[in-house]
Amino acid sequence: MPDLSIPQNDAPFLSWASGFLKTIRKRPSAFGVSQADVDAIEQVVGEYRDALRLTEDEGTRTKVTVMAKNNAKVSAMQLMRLYVSVIQPNKGVSDEDKVALGLHIRSRGLTRREVPPSSPLLKYIGSTPGSHTLAYADSATPASSRKPYGAAGLQVFMSIGDEPAYNANDARYVGEFTRSPFGVLHEPVNARKVVSYFARWIGHRKDVGPWSLPVHAVVPWPGGAEGESEAQASEDGELRLAA
Repeated sequence: MPDLSIPQNDAPFLSWASGFLKTIRKRPSAFGVSQADVDAIEQVVGEYRDALRLTEDEGTRTKVTVMAKNNAKVSAMQLMRLYVSVIQPNKGVSDEDKVALGLHIRSRGLTRREVPPSSPLLKYIGSTPGSHTLAYADSATPASSRKPYGAAGLQVFMSIGDEPAYNANDARYVGEFTRSPFGVLHEPVNARKVVSYFARWIGHRKDVGPWSLPVHAVVPWPGGAEGESEAQASEDGELRLAA
């Protein structure tokens, strides 16, 4: 794909290359190049200028001079593309200097990945004594276990008490997860208490998305009374008793 900065037609390319040379010749170090680099650019631009001039005069325009012009243009364009590919992404060169060279400034918005506006879907998978296993999906793609585009991970929070909780702002941070399913371990002090889980996506820039609906589950623990029922979470986040 041709670089957006470099014109493809003969006269516009010469004008652009001449301006590039004039600017970079004044302050080579500002663009991270040496005097030898400037000399190389000056040589190919000069050779192309001379070759193009011969094709513009009817008295010297022949198949041979046109071919020579085309070859000189290819050589000049290849070298210019090399320097553009080095200077354009160089963060040490200011946008103002890049514009002065005639370079196209790439929009930073094209590569920015923001956290998705959708909320996660939490799902209770099961329990072992002192732990819960949960899985996640995205509300926009509930059949997929992949994180949505823009999400670096899933932040999980929880509230613990005798009753289910529904306010995520009162929950405490558990951790960040990047794979589904995932487990959450509990201390003995949480035995047979109700845990309400909340989650939200976190982006690569540490921005966060909206909260999920809560999922509730009781922490199972060895030593309960015989016949004591274990509470499990249904997919809609409501408590239900396992038979």
